[in-house]
Amino acid sequence: MKDFPCTKCSQCCKNMGKVLNSKVKLDPFRQFLISKFPYKALEDGSCEKLNEDGLCSVYEDRPILCNVKLMSKFFDGSPEEYYDITAKVCNLMIIEAKLDKKYLIDVE
Repeated sequence: MKDFPCTKCSQCCKNMGKVLNSKVKLDPFRQFLISKFPYKALEDGSCEKLNEDGLCSVYEDRPILCNVKLMSKFFDGSPEEYYDITAKVCNLMIIEAKLDKKYLIDVE
């Protein structure tokens, strides 16, 4: 996977509350990024910057935490490995939300 093939399912944005409120122990850098996330999660767990159409209203200026390409630079392995792991997590969220299979990311 050369570049991350986001299918715009919006599940990462809809589940931001789980990330922000997670008690999972992460490395200091990721903890720092989560602590500096500039937006709040709404009562349903979605990011306040998620539009009604399921797209990010600040996409061009989104936080590092929301940018798969930038986050891959802080991964111990290759960007491709990070994309693959992220795609698998995306697919799990898509399946859990019972979305149309068109949103699934082809993982090789």
